[in-house]
Amino acid sequence: MESLVRVDSKGRMLIPSSMRKKLRINNGTELVLMHGKEDNLLRIMPLSNGKIVKCSVSVSNSPGSLSSVMEMLEMLNAGVMMSESRKFMGKDVSEWTFILDVSKLSGQPEALEEKLSMLECVKSVDIAR
Repeated sequence: MESLVRVDSKGRMLIPSSMRKKLRINNGTELVLMHGKEDNLLRIMPLSNGKIVKCSVSVSNSPGSLSSVMEMLEMLNAGVMMSESRKFMGKDVSEWTFILDVSKLSGQPEALEEKLSMLECVKSVDIAR
């Protein structure tokens, strides 16, 4: 399904009602916007039904830290839809932010926070729905 839309002077665009119905986008639905670097496409994904969460993890800047976090996410069946990492100059901590699909998660999202916090390299975990 495709549609041509126009962006107004405030940066807003109207998503056609047929697409909103199909994607179950209602008033107040939060959306994830993703820009594809290779194809220069904008993808829009609704955060719905409590199956998508944003997770921010602070980890030590030691070798293998990010792979340890990824292994734990994989073990818990948390699907990474999008991620961004930042290293802070002069600090021994990096921040990694994920958009996670938790529809197949082993346990509740609270268990995800608990399990990630148990990793030696993890300094803090924040999960937002």
